[in-house]
Amino acid sequence: MNNTMTTTPPSRSSQNKVSIHPRARAPSQPWITVESVSADLSPFIDDLDITEDEENIVVMPKRYLGRKRFSEIAELMRELGGNYVSAGKESKFLIPKREAEID
Repeated sequence: MNNTMTTTPPSRSSQNKVSIHPRARAPSQPWITVESVSADLSPFIDDLDITEDEENIVVMPKRYLGRKRFSEIAELMRELGGNYVSAGKESKFLIPKREAEID
């Protein structure tokens, strides 16, 4: 009888995964801001333009991101409450401005 244990290696998607760890925002800054989004997306800041309009924080890729990098950014954007708007060269992520949830 063989008593060896076998383990399954972690999947590729779980390796090198970037995740946002929610942080408490100061009461004086309860809204999601360009600065807070920039901080949350800091691993990708060189690839993105982050601005705002009246209702949203707007995150636009500066260039083609490739499938893997796009997927990583899209996952982080979902964690922030953002959505992707496909519009060719004008494609972008929109994060509605709202009060930040303080955990």
